[in-house]
Amino acid sequence: MQTSLEQRNISLKSDFTYPEGQVTGDEKLLYQVFLNLLKNAIEAVVNNKSQKEIRITTRCDENFAEIIFADNGPGMDPVIQDKIFNTFFTTKSGGTGLGLAIVKQIIQNHDGEITVESSPNEGTKFYLKLPRFKNS
Repeated sequence: MQTSLEQRNISLKSDFTYPEGQVTGDEKLLYQVFLNLLKNAIEAVVNNKSQKEIRITTRCDENFAEIIFADNGPGMDPVIQDKIFNTFFTTKSGGTGLGLAIVKQIIQNHDGEITVESSPNEGTKFYLKLPRFKNS
């Protein structure tokens, strides 16, 4: 996605502080999750007049690795937030309403959870929590 970010003057910042936070899962499905969230973040910030920024952060506790996708886009009001994981719900013209529903299903199938925090004019953060891999 580097070319897409550069063409749109979007800054991608990352803080992968916890490389030991390994998870077990289907690499292709998790890639689909990360790609979908990154594409959504790009679409959210692309029309910003000022700095366009996406930040991906990781953190861990004893049981979970957490990946946070944050953008400084327009944010969402609570009514929209309550519906974004519903199948076929979309706010995009030409959108299918499948992206975030599939993301949620994939994360749940990996025994994880996804939540969103957003306010109008404050940007959006998606929190993914996945169980950490543990050697027996």
